[in-house]
Amino acid sequence: PLVVCPGHGARGGAALLADQKGFFVALHREVSVRMERGQTLDGVLGDLEAIRATLLADPAAAGHVIPHMADLSVLSLQAQVERTYGQMRT
Repeated sequence: PLVVCPGHGARGGAALLADQKGFFVALHREVSVRMERGQTLDGVLGDLEAIRATLLADPAAAGHVIPHMADLSVLSLQAQVERTYGQMRT
């Protein structure tokens, strides 16, 4: 697509979709690694700041990590980890 108009944030081009996908792939990877170690949801959530640091270090994911100051319950990284964990368990 030439122009992508997300539900929130600035408009962009196809790179916006690629970066968003990069965020979700990286988030899935971080949760998956912990689940493979046998961690429960509480254990994964205990690693939340390590997950945040890893995502922020990934250029494809970093722009889509919700900052602490903007953490709203539905949009927070914790909520995203909880949803990812739940989706992977089904």
